[in-house]
Amino acid sequence: MYNFTRFISWPADHPQPLVFCVQQPTDFVAFFHALINSKPGRDKRNDLRIIELSAAARCDLAYLPGPQIDFPALTPATLIITDAPAPPGLAAVFTFYQEHNRLRFEIDTAQSERLNLTISSELLKVAKIK
Repeated sequence: MYNFTRFISWPADHPQPLVFCVQQPTDFVAFFHALINSKPGRDKRNDLRIIELSAAARCDLAYLPGPQIDFPALTPATLIITDAPAPPGLAAVFTFYQEHNRLRFEIDTAQSERLNLTISSELLKVAKIK
């Protein structure tokens, strides 16, 4: 999921840093921080902030792995990554699924276009396109 951000372009006027919200315990947030800090200096994402969804005022991306409840930080402009149905009124851009005991992902290109996002062809060629 972290690497997805390298293959997505937001509009030039989009607020920085990007806020990546996760609906997981604090340990999962700490894992993401450790992952970012383990990258070589030139790969560190100073333009990406990872926080727990329940503490977020705004989410540009959100990972929602389970049953959804209402969070005000989630809006129709949030890029949703999930392995479950998206919350009512929101659509997932990335959906994880299992196929032949392998984890795969699907990209809803129509939803990414509605969000005014550009997804790299490098990422599109390894995904199932919805």
